Amino acid sequence: MPKRVTRKVLRRREDILRLLRENKRLTTTQIADTLDCSQSMAYYVLRLLKREGRVECWKSGKSLVWRLRG
Repeated sequence: MPKRVTRKVLRRREDILRLLRENKRLTTTQIADTLDCSQSMAYYVLRLLKREGRVECWKSGKSLVWRLRG
C-alpha cells in the first residue's frame, strides 16, 4: 500500500466514485474488475473514501458491497 496519496490513487478515487454513481452498489471485486486493477488497490481506495465519509459498505456473504453515502 502506498504511504501517501499518489496521482494514481486520486485517479482511482474519481473512477470509483463515478462507477458508484452509475451502478449504485458494487462489490470490491466488481470495482477492481471494471477498473482493471488489483483488489487490494480497489480496497485501499475504497477505505480512503470510507474514511472521508463518501462511501459506506456492508458484508454480503463473503463480499463487501459498496455504495455512495447519503
